[in-house]
Amino acid sequence: MQPFYFKSYQKVVGVAHDLSELKEHLKEIGTRDPACVNYHLSEGHIVSWLQYIGEDSAAEALIGVKDFNDALKKLEGLESNHHGTSMMNEGMMQRRREMMMRMKGKPAGGP
Repeated sequence: MQPFYFKSYQKVVGVAHDLSELKEHLKEIGTRDPACVNYHLSEGHIVSWLQYIGEDSAAEALIGVKDFNDALKKLEGLESNHHGTSMMNEGMMQRRREMMMRMKGKPAGGP
């Protein structure tokens, strides 16, 4: 799986390979360059990557979150579900589709 690259003005300032590393980088990078983390949050990059690696609970918790402090609070206590995309069942796929529709501002069952 591809890692998540935190970029600030085309420069890579951090790389996360899993949810644990993402949390570390949210705190570290958010403290010194909050605009970088807030950009990735507000654009949905982090939510999309979490969905890609199968961290559906974490992805759902961050939908609509635009501030790194809020993101850290929401991720505290979440347990990793350790399901990669290759192991997704139909229920997980449906939840992913619903999350993507909510991110796009469309009703879950609509066009």
